[in-house]
Amino acid sequence: MGIEEIIVRADIWRYIEVFSIFLMALGAGVFGWKQLEINRRIKKLNDYVAISIIPQQDLRLQIRNAGKINLYIHKWEAGDLNGNYKEPILIPVGGISSIIINLNKLIIGEHNFKMYIIDQRGEKYISTGKIFIDPISIAQQPPSIIKPEAIGQMQEQKEGAQIQTMVKVNLRAYSYKTEKYKWNI
Repeated sequence: MGIEEIIVRADIWRYIEVFSIFLMALGAGVFGWKQLEINRRIKKLNDYVAISIIPQQDLRLQIRNAGKINLYIHKWEAGDLNGNYKEPILIPVGGISSIIINLNKLIIGEHNFKMYIIDQRGEKYISTGKIFIDPISIAQQPPSIIKPEAIGQMQEQKEGAQIQTMVKVNLRAYSYKTEKYKWNI
């Protein structure tokens, strides 16, 4: 084995070494790229947008953030009622804060519900659902009874007084979906 042969073998080993370093760098780059994609998917799953609609007493809805990212409410629509805020209302993550929507002017029946939302990254969403106002009992106040002046006394109303009808209702509300939507107010 001559010196020339040793030099050729050393050059071959250097080329093999450089090529293997290149392959390792390429493999590390591909691995890093795939890891970035996985991290982006996990972040999207962790930062989901969701609201919870909770019926309250006296025809009111409580709206809470059920997702994992801060939300800003710009507008809501419930049947013929709506609320449009000049400055959006923040509902932070964690469900501690909420907004109350008064539905006293809605009539008995089924109503569509929409809420226009922007998350903390500036992406626009619309949340849709249904509101149901169901009658559960009807009571009539006869014209002969009015509020007593003192305990144990009843007073007669004057002739021609109208019967007062009171309807007790049950409020149900459901959020069906929250999805990205390019809305303009």
